[in-house]
Amino acid sequence: MIQNRFVIIDTETTGLSANTNHIIEIALVVVEKGRIVDRYTSLVDPGVAIPSGITAITGITSQMVFRAPRFFQIHEKIFDYLRDSILVAHNAPFDTAFMRSEFGRCGKIYAPPTLCTVQLSRKLFPMVIGHKLEDIIYRFKIPYKSRHRAEDDALVLWYFLDHVRTRFGDEKLAAVMRGLIR
Repeated sequence: MIQNRFVIIDTETTGLSANTNHIIEIALVVVEKGRIVDRYTSLVDPGVAIPSGITAITGITSQMVFRAPRFFQIHEKIFDYLRDSILVAHNAPFDTAFMRSEFGRCGKIYAPPTLCTVQLSRKLFPMVIGHKLEDIIYRFKIPYKSRHRAEDDALVLWYFLDHVRTRFGDEKLAAVMRGLIR
């Protein structure tokens, strides 16, 4: 696998627009040399009520985040986790847009090298239809506790990466990943 440090990220948000919505949960799984070396998870108070549709999907309520930190209170800690790392996410443009917006609100510019696991799945399995996280969970029989919870979804990506590393080998996977990192 790529020898660089990478951080698998998943966020849950108040909606789909990074310009007008906010992160309500974040999970980071730090991987170095093919092993998880650290993890960080936090609910995040978005400063607004969580829409009922988001609660229906995530199970996260406004009451759950009421005493959680605001993003600006934890952004330095998150930034430290992400420093000098490749960011890995499923549908990475979504998570990176939210991270750019949240860091921007804190006065920081954030533009990491990024690997999208949707693109990775498409590249490694071009004949397969369906590369959503649910498809990957089903296809590879990946265990999880709660879908649409940040830590569980980030760990699903870890299991997926570990599976494809075993299946394709370190060298081939590293080459494919290097070609996809933006």
